[in-house]
Amino acid sequence: MSCVHGVFEIMVTFAGFKNVDLFHQGLYYIKCTIHTENSKIHALPLMTNVGTSEPGENSARNRPAHIIDQENAFCTQTFLIRYCEEEVELNDVAHFRLEIDAAKLGRDGPSYDPVIIDLDLMYSSHKKTEKAPGPVEFSSVAKHTFRCNRIGDALYQFCPVTFDEFHFCLVDVAVHVCQLDLRFRAPPREEIVEEEQGFWAKVFSSKPAPLAPPCTFGELIERNVPRKNNQIQREEFVQQINFYHQAFSTPLIHSYKELEKMFALFKRQESEISGTEPGVLDVAEMDVIGVTPEGGIVPPVERMGNNLSPANVAEVILTETSHLAGQVFVLWNRYMDLARHNTAIVHPMLELLHEESIVKQWNESIFRETLPIEDCMVPSQSMGNKSEAHSAVASTLRKSEYYRNLEPLNLEDISPINNQDSQPIFFEQHYVNKREASVEALETGFSGASGEGLTPDNDGQHLVIFVHGFMGNSYDLRLMRNHFAITFPHFDYFMSTANEESTLTSIDDMGHALAAEIQTHIASRRHDYSRISFVGFSLGCVLVRAALADELMKPYWPRLWTFLSLSGPHCGNLFSTSYLVDSAMWVMKNVKKSESLKQLSFSDRSKKRDCYLYQLSQQTGLCYFKHVLLVSSMQDKYVSSHSARIEMCTAALGSSSEESDVYYSMVRGLLEPVIESGGALMRIDVSFGIKKSNLDTAIGRTAHILFLESAHFLKMFCHLYGNYFTEDCRKV
Repeated sequence: MSCVHGVFEIMVTFAGFKNVDLFHQGLYYIKCTIHTENSKIHALPLMTNVGTSEPGENSARNRPAHIIDQENAFCTQTFLIRYCEEEVELNDVAHFRLEIDAAKLGRDGPSYDPVIIDLDLMYSSHKKTEKAPGPVEFSSVAKHTFRCNRIGDALYQFCPVTFDEFHFCLVDVAVHVCQLDLRFRAPPREEIVEEEQGFWAKVFSSKPAPLAPPCTFGELIERNVPRKNNQIQREEFVQQINFYHQAFSTPLIHSYKELEKMFALFKRQESEISGTEPGVLDVAEMDVIGVTPEGGIVPPVERMGNNLSPANVAEVILTETSHLAGQVFVLWNRYMDLARHNTAIVHPMLELLHEESIVKQWNESIFRETLPIEDCMVPSQSMGNKSEAHSAVASTLRKSEYYRNLEPLNLEDISPINNQDSQPIFFEQHYVNKREASVEALETGFSGASGEGLTPDNDGQHLVIFVHGFMGNSYDLRLMRNHFAITFPHFDYFMSTANEESTLTSIDDMGHALAAEIQTHIASRRHDYSRISFVGFSLGCVLVRAALADELMKPYWPRLWTFLSLSGPHCGNLFSTSYLVDSAMWVMKNVKKSESLKQLSFSDRSKKRDCYLYQLSQQTGLCYFKHVLLVSSMQDKYVSSHSARIEMCTAALGSSSEESDVYYSMVRGLLEPVIESGGALMRIDVSFGIKKSNLDTAIGRTAHILFLESAHFLKMFCHLYGNYFTEDCRKV
């Protein structure tokens, strides 16, 4: 156990709760506990202003924010959830104190064990609580976990909590951490139990008695004084004094400066902050003993004269540390008072900072290209197969020491929902005409990755329609819908169910059923939609195109906005890259008599140009969208990457067969109208960070499903490409 301890206070502010997709009505609250990761030291919740909520008529069932002492836990107020999209204002504040022994003392301060922040979603059935007398029994139904990797760095971070796919909600949370002090703590003395030895064993024993831990800071310094021949080595001792002084003062000066930055941010919105009097947001410069007019610090040795005894050195360092700690304490309490009463201002402010840091981190996993529009159909020979090249680059990057050693965010989300895969790598190709290409060559970044522009539409409601794949159902896309819902809360969402029981039937029949379902849904709404977007997965992407070709959808063509295609087999199964998938399709279409799989494999007609998928490719559809985003993965063997990307593949380019001609004609039929319409076209190839190797990985199923289940992918995609749903991103 270290003798040097860091003293921290942690404030967790809970602004509000929104039900996105909770399965059950009932009473809920959030329980927060904090502890160190390895040593399991628990932070103690403090009773200072735990919340603003007041108990209701039945306080047993509507408790205000409170503390459970035996669990070292803070609990928000309980609240009743009855409806989808229901929102609850919380404005509860958790306040913890944590004292951690330093793992290592460095010149810039100690390093500490990472700190874990656990948030449990507590639930009790509303029906049971209405009938049962006495206290309400709650149980944890979901957990969200953050790890503070570098608690000594100070932390003011927005951290939205969604829990898991079965309890999807949005809790508006921010974490504020400040180091208040460094202290010397004498470790508890342990009783030394000596082994019983004989007389002669004791006489001749050379084993020295264990040294008791130091009782004071002066004693700690005394033991480490550099000596040679029993003489103090002054030069080395002076260096040691400076080391201790800097190690104790630097973290507190850093804490104060970080608080200064937060007050500077408050200043920008001074008019909106409630209860502020003139001067409340002003921060005096920190009073550091020994500071020079130029900003340097006179070394403590020069201020101690010749009295360099360990006791005097310890007294000077601890006195100056206490002087700094007092100033941090006062400013931190001023900050807490402002933050706890202004969450509506502080949280959005911290959200912008969080957005900047997370996009910066994601940028390490994104490769962007701006290519001439002519290359979207037939890549030049020098480009080769893009997806194969992407796979090689992703593999090399993941193995590189630089990528493996990238520092995570200080407050890292380590919830179970993130454990099935690691950070995906995106390869983005944005296609533009020559004039646009010359303009974009001067730009340092692409607007899709700015994290900006996710603002509400001002010209009417926006409907986003989700269409599932083969043998699927509407639930398959719920996690993606939920991520859209928290990113774009002003949109309307519709999950198609028309073909849940009929994906074995023909694509044209399913397309008509989808078109009829959309028409019925829109007619049932009280308001009209000015924008309609589609998100399709796998076969669902082809069904979207089939629906657009139906007469029922013609009235909606002018309103089409964005088409997001996730691994869609737009060009069918021609030039497939997986023998296993081909074999499985053969069994399904012959044993199950699947007409849709016959159409995907071009076996529904004797001539390929008469096949349904070819005929569909020659009809207009994609050109009505302002944006077309084609997302694929080389790891996905269920749908060939070239089919999902609607591009020529190496096998087709090197062949002079009928299949090659048909394939090229399909690519042209699909993309030429998009080019002529001036729509924005983007291809995004995704390399998933798959952690486990198994049969599903080998046959390509894992990557196919990760488009729907990877929290990493869904968060990253919604943040980076959300502006394609809110803005007109075409170059004009």
